Amino acid sequence: MGQIMDKRKKDIIKKILIFGFFVLVMGLTVYAVFSGTDPREVFAEIARISPVYIALMVASVLGYIGTEGFKIWLLMDRRKGIRRYLKCCGYALIEFFYGGITPSASGGQPIQLLYMKKDGYSFTKGCAAMSFNAVTNKFVLAFSGLVIFGLWHDGLLRLFGSYIIWYYIGWGLLIGWTIILTAFVFNPDICQKVALKLVGIPVKLHLLKNRAKADRVVIHFFDAYRGIVTMIKENKPAVIAVFMLSFLQRFFLLLVTYWVYIGLGLQGRSFAYIMVVQLVVVISSDMIPLPGAQGISEYIYHKVFLGVFGEAYLTTSMCASRGVNFYFVLFMGLVVVIARNFQFKKHHTTLREEDCAID
Repeated sequence: MGQIMDKRKKDIIKKILIFGFFVLVMGLTVYAVFSGTDPREVFAEIARISPVYIALMVASVLGYIGTEGFKIWLLMDRRKGIRRYLKCCGYALIEFFYGGITPSASGGQPIQLLYMKKDGYSFTKGCAAMSFNAVTNKFVLAFSGLVIFGLWHDGLLRLFGSYIIWYYIGWGLLIGWTIILTAFVFNPDICQKVALKLVGIPVKLHLLKNRAKADRVVIHFFDAYRGIVTMIKENKPAVIAVFMLSFLQRFFLLLVTYWVYIGLGLQGRSFAYIMVVQLVVVISSDMIPLPGAQGISEYIYHKVFLGVFGEAYLTTSMCASRGVNFYFVLFMGLVVVIARNFQFKKHHTTLREEDCAID
């Protein structure tokens, strides 16, 4: 009992530290963004954006979430019913929320898998499906980075100037992570060998005593994992659909900045130019090890969008677009997390009451 209480205390402390770090970075980001700017003027400019364009911004974000949910549904369920689809959208929001408050979005998928496990999905199936989904998401960004680098390198240099290193770092991290995820999905044998070697580390540190049992768990996981990956790969229509939807999903999120540009009454830059510049921001910051790329996204945005929005509207545009495509989605994720946790707690309470009634 005492060990359980200690574990709960450690979990609570860990959550407080993660949340505190997130708030600290957010506070520093807000301070940097509004430094030398009157926040009242910024919010007054945002308030003048037509409700039509605000609605289009929100619709674009909902399209992004809905597409992610549909991809999860294709990989995990494919059963009919709006409730199943909405639950998959909930998984997408949970992943976004925890990814947004942890370094390099590292907490998103592990927590997402935990919620799937609570809903009755096997950990192995969830891991295989989410790994494949992650491959498609990162591949879209890495491939887009290659296209932009090959066809628009001079434009990149004009945008970044001496700060071009941020693009190379972000793009390089995306390529590396895509390769690792692809190996995990399409070559489980190599991953099993690596996992078995990694198990040896805590054994040498005397943190893990039963090496044989740990090895059996790893082997059992990858035996089941291979079968599920094979099932996913053999379902070619779903695989192709998930890849195509990943491009559509990214398109939805990039649209937000364009609606902000039009909503502020600005002209002179083409639809394609704004979309590409916003894509450059995402590629540069997606894998940078800050909570949800928070902080670095705003920094790069300031550098590359100055020529689009000008000094007068730069901070306003960033607050509007970032507020919708990050903080609004983060808030939706928080609502889903609270609702699901309440649901699980209520379910466990009901089970305990039923057990007491039987006794």
